Amino acid sequence: MKAKNNNTSMFLYTALIFIVAIILIIISFFGQANVERSQPQIKETVAPSEHLSNSISERAAVLSEENRVLLDENIKLKDENKNSGYLITAVNYMLADDKENAKIFLGKLEADKLSDEQKTLYDKVNQFINQ
Repeated sequence: MKAKNNNTSMFLYTALIFIVAIILIIISFFGQANVERSQPQIKETVAPSEHLSNSISERAAVLSEENRVLLDENIKLKDENKNSGYLITAVNYMLADDKENAKIFLGKLEADKLSDEQKTLYDKVNQFINQ
């Protein structure tokens, strides 16, 4: 009778370990899915048909290129912002009927970097100065 009790306790112990292992597998599966969902997605710059290895150096190169593009766009937007400031100041001087200061700020503008709407204002201020 003692051998039967020994087998029963061994069976219960094995079943307990098996159930704990199954629970840990389920927890790790859902945990991994949650971690993957919370990670930011990196935009791939190549067609899906091309195969890229997922090496760190290739991902770093992609991120470096995206960073360079963003820096170039940042410089362009800063130039546009500076031009807009000069143009607004020139328009304000035009409205105040101050040709001298309007001419100074119009001279600071880079006319080739103006948008179509800005060019319209530039032309109006220029006409005001030349009257």
